[in-house]
Amino acid sequence: MNQSPIKEVTIEQIPLTELDSTNIQHEWHLLKESIKNSTFIALDLEMTGIGNREKLNHPSIDERYKIIKKAASEYGVFSFGISCFKMSRKCDDQVFVQNKSFNLSVLCSDHFMVDPESIQFLISNNHDIGLNFSKGIKYYKGNDRNIDQIYPQYPRELFNYISSSRKPIVLHNGFIDIIFLYQNFYANAPDNLMKFLADVREIFQSGIYDTKFISEIYCKYNCSHLEYLYYKS
Repeated sequence: MNQSPIKEVTIEQIPLTELDSTNIQHEWHLLKESIKNSTFIALDLEMTGIGNREKLNHPSIDERYKIIKKAASEYGVFSFGISCFKMSRKCDDQVFVQNKSFNLSVLCSDHFMVDPESIQFLISNNHDIGLNFSKGIKYYKGNDRNIDQIYPQYPRELFNYISSSRKPIVLHNGFIDIIFLYQNFYANAPDNLMKFLADVREIFQSGIYDTKFISEIYCKYNCSHLEYLYYKS
């Protein structure tokens, strides 16, 4: 049986739907349907800062959690990226992958800190900071409040929908992202690490897969930067 030629796709050719306060309502159904029909979901955040970078690799995982939790309560999220992957196997054993990717430009309605180094990184990667302040999808941090009627809480609704979809979650160096996701779009992160991990296991019941951990521990790669892993694969 003749096999179909393998088509290589560059990062630039992968379609990305940009979402902000002007179109989120119109695209909301497509976003939810893409999650519903996916095999697994990849998540990525861009933050306004992550605190003292030298402390992020503290040898104690409990202390590391406290440091990141503090940062998640002080800084905000500017970008909530979601890639939905649908895999199917044909009769000739080829695996076909379909992808729909979305990027939500969000803006925290609470006071938040900004780290110049993080902002410089975002701008150098063509992130439009002005869009966050002019058209960002608003959200508030921590526990639920009685202000949902003022403006829809799309990021919180999305977080809950992802949880209820029971899809496997893929992250890269995801410990920081998970804590920021929890604190910004779900509830106040608990003080105790084990309580946090128990909550996360309940929220994402189909598991979390960290590509940085996999590349370093299982693949034994010398470099685990995301772009390097993409081209190596």
